[in-house]
Amino acid sequence: MRPRPRLLTFFLSAICVFEISHQNILVAEPFPSPGSQQESRSSSADTQAKLSAAETPQDKKIRQAIYSRNDVQQLQVSMRAKLGQVDGDTRELTLVAHLDGKSIHLRNDGERNLNIVAFVFAVFDAKGKMLKVERRDAKVDVPNTSLQDFLSTGIDADVTFKLKPGAYVVRQVVIDSEESHMATAFHRVNVPPM
Repeated sequence: MRPRPRLLTFFLSAICVFEISHQNILVAEPFPSPGSQQESRSSSADTQAKLSAAETPQDKKIRQAIYSRNDVQQLQVSMRAKLGQVDGDTRELTLVAHLDGKSIHLRNDGERNLNIVAFVFAVFDAKGKMLKVERRDAKVDVPNTSLQDFLSTGIDADVTFKLKPGAYVVRQVVIDSEESHMATAFHRVNVPPM
């Protein structure tokens, strides 16, 4: 059973609404990277079959993009990172992805311009093992009167991970629902000790 998404609503202007939903993605064992060796266990195979049956075509593209070694730049996306303090031996790593509003296609529905954009952040350790994955879905609903504002400001999505000091690789995947345009990139991040 998937966790229920948390919805956060942001207002660009008095009329333009973005809903960002928060989801944890369960992809650790059932979806090994292509070409990797994995022992076949009946419980693991059963889990994979159940998850694959519920997987949408967009989920499949996202999963493949997370493990791909190739970058795709069909959308203009940038990412910034910020380290924060946490109790104990972990630190907060906040990642913020910015999607340029001019690079996304919006479906015109009368007086509204619509799309849904998925922002996915996967954290891998230095050995290439996936540690955590987070997804944010941004529902874009922009009236024609606010379209120019949206095109100049774009969309931001952020996520915060608690990590121990060390070297990590962040895989960023951004995909829109209208044309399935995608942007992917690897980012090396070093979390220093406190």
